[in-house]
Amino acid sequence: MPEIGNIKSPFSIDGHKWMKRLRLPYYWVAKLREMRVGDELIIGSFSGPGMGSKPGKSTAYFRKETGKWFFEGGWLITLHRKQHPPHHIWASGYFKLEKGSIITFLENTTPETEKSFVRICRYISWVNKSLLSVEKKAALQSMHLPLWRGDLIRNGLNKRGMPGPSIDPVQYLIVRFSE
Repeated sequence: MPEIGNIKSPFSIDGHKWMKRLRLPYYWVAKLREMRVGDELIIGSFSGPGMGSKPGKSTAYFRKETGKWFFEGGWLITLHRKQHPPHHIWASGYFKLEKGSIITFLENTTPETEKSFVRICRYISWVNKSLLSVEKKAALQSMHLPLWRGDLIRNGLNKRGMPGPSIDPVQYLIVRFSE
């Protein structure tokens, strides 16, 4: 087992405790188990103010691959003038969900990467909780979902038949910075 600093890689944590740190319900461990290869489980995806006149975007999701899960999150939104929280955070890696709801992080996934992903998910949770109920109701009535949260995307569609958000953050960065 290769060592990263004084922490061995791969490292394991309890799945339910990790969901709590991500500000997600415990049953999301079961949602991960039910996923098929190619499915994406969106933790959150929305647009917001970016740097200068450019729009920002935040997204975090899980994707099921053969024998493992991929997680990725990006925070490219500026909330205040002081740039707090930091306006550019990026994290991605792989993990396996083992018996007893144990999550084992694989390959080059370091504890620092996992910590950054947790931070992104907490920011998304904060934005979700900060929205007024009136704004949520208006968004749902117009069938325009600015904040995707907890949707399972299978074959490009959610369970209501709506196309999922564009969550390819690398493509978003290329378009954003080429303008």
